[in-house]
Amino acid sequence: MLACLAVTVFAGWTTVHLQNGEESAFEKIGLKWDRVMPSAVTAARLTAVLFAGPIAMKWPLQYPHEIDVQVIRNLLVAPICEEFVFRACMVQLLKENGTGAVQIVLLTPLFFGAAHLHHLYELIVFHKVSLTMGLVQVAFQFVYTCIFGWYATYLFLATGSIAGSVVAHQMCNYLGFPEFWAIASHPRKNLILFLLAAGIPAFFYLLPQLGNI
Repeated sequence: MLACLAVTVFAGWTTVHLQNGEESAFEKIGLKWDRVMPSAVTAARLTAVLFAGPIAMKWPLQYPHEIDVQVIRNLLVAPICEEFVFRACMVQLLKENGTGAVQIVLLTPLFFGAAHLHHLYELIVFHKVSLTMGLVQVAFQFVYTCIFGWYATYLFLATGSIAGSVVAHQMCNYLGFPEFWAIASHPRKNLILFLLAAGIPAFFYLLPQLGNI
């Protein structure tokens, strides 16, 4: 957490000092007040379409009764700090360096995924997981976070605001990885399968309509 905050401060300071042209440095890193609501609503809508099946599995959604450190970390601190570093600042630094949008979308999530590899230590030391199982879990998380990173980076570039990627991050952290293995025994199995079958292609149909990156 401290490392993430330190990188946030450094990356923010660096990006601010790259200011040139008509856009302010803060606008370049996605801090555009007029784009906050459109970006946030777009991200919420798209993420809800993609997660339509998992949302139906968990419906009615349960909200945390107590606001503890873990809730604050997962739903507030991590989404804001990580999106600021890996989307707002890192993307802009690559753009300033002349990197193309497609390369940015594909490249930056690799750093985002790598930033979660330290969980291997936590799994082995605190949760007493074997090295093999720990590597499997961390590898899975790396792939999952990279996939999310592609989506969040695309959102950031297409909407021009960090708000969208933060909202998507919050929703994904809250919903977690879809429990596909539990669908067969779920009482709303048919509805969930329908929403999965409709939601995933609908997501990929709507995504390019955000605009060019």
